[in-house]
Amino acid sequence: MKKILLLVISFTLINATTNAQYRINKTKYDHHNYVYQAGDPYNPTAKGIWSLLIPGLGQMTSGEGGRGVGFLLGCMGSFGVFIIGGTVVNTSEHDPKFTQKQATGSILILAGLAGSTVFWLWSVGDAVKVAKINNMAWRDKRKSGQLQLSPYLTPMETGTVPVGLTLRMRF
Repeated sequence: MKKILLLVISFTLINATTNAQYRINKTKYDHHNYVYQAGDPYNPTAKGIWSLLIPGLGQMTSGEGGRGVGFLLGCMGSFGVFIIGGTVVNTSEHDPKFTQKQATGSILILAGLAGSTVFWLWSVGDAVKVAKINNMAWRDKRKSGQLQLSPYLTPMETGTVPVGLTLRMRF
């Protein structure tokens, strides 16, 4: 358990400094328009698989450490409710409130199981979406500051054709 906690904390600290601002980027980019290109830093499929293994790991490795820890804690909290429900159900038949505890424990088990499943699956879908949007933002950030050189050919009314090169710079 200590190793997992140390791993989660280290991912969070490393990714806190990567400048991947998903909260801002999701308003600028639509993940439905994403097409994978060689050189993208985040592979959406791999991030989804990582979140399937450990909830939130895909977000953590996509530069969204806090978001990933939120998914992990939500899943662990729901699983904790499941465990508490199991201990409540496991009471003695001689207890005067046996049936009430059985009903309460069963509800906690179902709620914890449902919550864990929802957090886990939501984490997988969100990891893919975060990776796509952060890739799109990364591409735009990389595009700025490029130089583009293109030929220039424009026929004029006088019959002469000026030829040259156009230099286009983006900052």
